[in-house]
Amino acid sequence: MSHKHLPEMQKYGGLDFAPAFNPIVGDFYKGMVVVVPLARRLLAKKVSLEDVHDLLAEYYAGERFVGVMPFDSDANLDGGVFDPLGSNDTNNNDIFVFGNDENMVLVSRLDNLGKGASGNAVQNMNLMLGLDEGMALGL
Repeated sequence: MSHKHLPEMQKYGGLDFAPAFNPIVGDFYKGMVVVVPLARRLLAKKVSLEDVHDLLAEYYAGERFVGVMPFDSDANLDGGVFDPLGSNDTNNNDIFVFGNDENMVLVSRLDNLGKGASGNAVQNMNLMLGLDEGMALGL
């Protein structure tokens, strides 16, 4: 996706501003990181990083394959570096909250081959049929 698509994303997303597009490319076979930057000045009310983390943790509580990682940058970084491959060979979507006084960054990490479209289809089919959510996912 190029920057020429940002106006389309703004239009169809109903956004007041064009979104920040942050592609992450690395020399690895699988693993995907999705980054959602949030400028605090654009939020409807004043919230802290901890508030956002707690909201996400509460929303996803009890979800088998979605985890909101502890709010501790040191625990979530290896020597100051984020590991994009940390969810590989799982069906997990790990969510992290990072930031400072002006900006927040929500980071979602997943195995795009294991949790790709086919794995997602199987998981949804299981839910629709009332089966165990992880059945036939090779977990």
